[in-house]
Amino acid sequence: MNHLRTALLLPLLVVSTPSITAPIREAALARHIDVLASDAYEGRKPGTPGAIKAVTYIAGAFRDAGLTPGAADGGWYQAIAFTERTPVTTDMRVGTRHEAEVTATGLDPQVRIANAPIVFAGYGIVGQGRDDLAGVALTGAVVVIRSGTPAGMAQAPRTAERIATLQARGVAAILTVTSATTPWADQTAQRTRPATTLATVRRPSVQGTMSQAAFRRLAPNADALLAATDTAGFRTVPLPGRMSLTVETTIRPFTSWNVIGRRAGTAAMGQAVLFTGHWDHLGICRPEGATDRICNGAVDNASGIASMIETARELGTGAKPVRDEVFIATTAEELGLLGMEAWADAPTVPLTDVVAAINVDTVAIAPRGLPVAIVGRGLTRLDRVVDRAARRLGRKVDTDLEANAFTDRQDGAVLVRRGVPAVMIGGSFSDLKRLEAFLGSVYHGPADAPGKSVVLGGAAEDADLTVAVARTLVDPAAYPAR
Repeated sequence: MNHLRTALLLPLLVVSTPSITAPIREAALARHIDVLASDAYEGRKPGTPGAIKAVTYIAGAFRDAGLTPGAADGGWYQAIAFTERTPVTTDMRVGTRHEAEVTATGLDPQVRIANAPIVFAGYGIVGQGRDDLAGVALTGAVVVIRSGTPAGMAQAPRTAERIATLQARGVAAILTVTSATTPWADQTAQRTRPATTLATVRRPSVQGTMSQAAFRRLAPNADALLAATDTAGFRTVPLPGRMSLTVETTIRPFTSWNVIGRRAGTAAMGQAVLFTGHWDHLGICRPEGATDRICNGAVDNASGIASMIETARELGTGAKPVRDEVFIATTAEELGLLGMEAWADAPTVPLTDVVAAINVDTVAIAPRGLPVAIVGRGLTRLDRVVDRAARRLGRKVDTDLEANAFTDRQDGAVLVRRGVPAVMIGGSFSDLKRLEAFLGSVYHGPADAPGKSVVLGGAAEDADLTVAVARTLVDPAAYPAR
């Protein structure tokens, strides 16, 4: 995605100065965090009792903040079907040779593929001047691809898009050569981890990963093939032999929910501003016998949900918005932004009517007084609105693009890919050393619990900023639709 200069994109905005209302209190945020990140909620993993507690709490908090139910059925909850697959055994043979360094899951609990042709499809990319899949029939084949991005390509298609393209060609299996250089035996934890998809996603009969050593045994000229994939002229190459695969998989279907609240605007134009943040976390994440087994997710992302709730409450105290305000607490962000994908597949507001979105994630790590950064600066026309609001509140603005390193790691990325202007804003993203220290220590571990790891000064200040930005966005006179 190109980093476009905002000045080239912005129409002339009629800038109003919305009233500055009472500041959001740290204690109000703490009350929500203390509940959502308590041990009683067991880490809020989708498909668990703790998840049900979480969505029930959020719906009640949305109601108390003055929102009305916003799901398509008139309730609070968008039900989403998921499928979790855990690899059990993978038996791969090329001719009579057995290959051990491969792990895969199947579409069904047991899948057998017999004597299939093998092809190497490079990065599996079609588009941006490349067609890695040209020249060879793929129907019924085992397709081997490599992970990563070709040299010189700034923004490659996501892995899910590559898989979908291959699936449409009728492949039998897709095996990705891992980029990891550590010994295969040391990758066991990662290889045997469950993988979750939306139940509606089509996938090949078998999908898995093989080691670099396994690829070299499969392709005698492996190094030359890998080097060729970084050229635009690469084309799919047949590999010698035929492959048979027997794959056993534990499959667990489950349902989880996005929680959706709404405040209707005064105009019947149908336009809306979205406020999003994920409620899910990692659940019971340590083995039996560990001192602390629960990844509570206080900062990530009970803090974001707390901020959304109090933002909704504060916005309800001012003048009624002209545009609708829609609050979406998403599920399964930790599993690959899946809850946001599900909402975008079946939006409660047409995507063309969403004028802007603010995602709130991992906000309780910075103190008050830090400059305001934008995750997504230069990618939408929201920069000017955010910068003006920040300065109006007496805050400095961080105008560099360092925070964009996190653009693709949060729910807003789903919306941006579909043409909706979406950003994350706040002080947490202006101090990357502080953020990286959190990511390298407390993040995704039992220490992310209510207490000293939760810094609420900056979170409250950033919630005030969100309120100020929102008051501009919901007013068509201040922020015309694109």
